[in-house]
Amino acid sequence: MQNKTALIVDDSRTACQMLRLMLEREEFQVDVLDNPEQAVGYLRDHRPGVIFMDHLMPGMEGFNAVKEIKSNSLASQIPIVMYTAKSGDLYVGQAQALGAVDILPKPPTRELLRAVFRRIDQRSGAANDPVAVAPEPLPAPDTAGPPDGFMSATRSEISEPEDLPSARSAAPAPPVFTAPAPAEEDERSGPGWPVAVLLAVLAAVLGFMGGSRQGGSADPSSAYPEALSWALSRTVQYSYGEAPFGGDRVELVRGLVERLKEAGFTGTLKLQGHAGQFCLLASSGGWRVADAATPIVNCDVKGFFNKQDARISSARQSAEFRAMLGSPAIAGSGIRVQIEGLGDEGRSADYPTPEKVSTAGEWNAVAARNNRISVVLVPDA
Repeated sequence: MQNKTALIVDDSRTACQMLRLMLEREEFQVDVLDNPEQAVGYLRDHRPGVIFMDHLMPGMEGFNAVKEIKSNSLASQIPIVMYTAKSGDLYVGQAQALGAVDILPKPPTRELLRAVFRRIDQRSGAANDPVAVAPEPLPAPDTAGPPDGFMSATRSEISEPEDLPSARSAAPAPPVFTAPAPAEEDERSGPGWPVAVLLAVLAAVLGFMGGSRQGGSADPSSAYPEALSWALSRTVQYSYGEAPFGGDRVELVRGLVERLKEAGFTGTLKLQGHAGQFCLLASSGGWRVADAATPIVNCDVKGFFNKQDARISSARQSAEFRAMLGSPAIAGSGIRVQIEGLGDEGRSADYPTPEKVSTAGEWNAVAARNNRISVVLVPDA
């Protein structure tokens, strides 16, 4: 871009700081305002090369701000990029119809930011910008999630909760078996067990259940689902940057569904993703987990922009996981698998107070315990 000045309009200090650092690395001069009303006044005397506009803000929201700016003949030619966690074809179409030229998703990466600049340059005919390369169309919403190492995911990855059979009748709700949060001192709250060990635990638990059924007990409130949930919720963890529902968890869930089917369980298997609030540092590629010795006061970010981002991140699924859920063996098992992103809700461990922690390593040890998947079983009535 020829005009290396930018205006960020966002009421989130964390979101502004994140984008500001990236823009300054691209040699932009950056101004930041926390509401659109100020931006409208600012544009009476300033002509930035680009405006990054948040969508949801107190007072005037982003789309109304875009309309206001585009109605100003002096500022109407300034490219406006929506800086938001929103996605989807409908949203992209609305943004374009109002005059926004592009969308930069939260959290941004350097690659995504540069792609926005390339598309702006394509539209303006700027051919000499050093980062401008082959023209690119406005991207379709990303359904595969952000690159590894980032905290966000698109809304299309979140499975909407389905109505359970009990919700459609006047019969009493079936028992729900959920797992308690791990005790603070329980050593199994640490790194997750290997998948083979977990499957052995499941086989043992379900073997107990089978023995109970052979003895004539068919009570769905027997102890086995609770024990099963307890075992899984205390051990299934994933690393920062991974899709919670991906990697080793693909085979774990496949094996769990198969064993539940063999045991005669019918109902809903809820897989709940929880996201740890890691201490992060800005880097040229976006964000990275701070080294253990980093002073806690040096963290650029601890966690997410907001609760919504945390929930979206904790529901991310890999393509392999989605394919597994859609396979005939799972889809035809009679067991409904429901994915829920709970974000920072239902923590396994509480974060230390500022006076009790000095390094990122101490903080991130707690975040790693909270970066986990828990299980809830809801038998059919």
